Amino acid sequence: MLLQVQESPLKDLQWNNRIILINGHNSIAVTQLANLSLHQTELLDRELIILLIAEDSVNLGGKFADQYSSSAIRKWFRIPQEEFMLLLVGKDGTIKIRSDTLLQPFTIFHSIDQMPMRKRELNIKY
Repeated sequence: MLLQVQESPLKDLQWNNRIILINGHNSIAVTQLANLSLHQTELLDRELIILLIAEDSVNLGGKFADQYSSSAIRKWFRIPQEEFMLLLVGKDGTIKIRSDTLLQPFTIFHSIDQMPMRKRELNIKY
């Protein structure tokens, strides 16, 4: 009997990017996305990309990302379809933050800056 190993639906981003997943088609999701979008320098510096999951579509950088399945992402990360949810996914593919409330961008950035991988990146850069 073969054991089938499931792979993350975002495996192509693993080890290259940190991911902020925003799930929801409501004012909280729009506000969260807008707040994060004001901090492009910080997002780029931390190699962060934002995926917005709204209804049955996935949006990456303001464009429809049909290579990703909203239902597969929700299932993998156990995200309720109808609720606002923000997840920070580390480069290793694990969930670092799960929140059902609005988060300030600097709360997210601070969490990333405390991660061992991020500290190593900073030591290499500077």
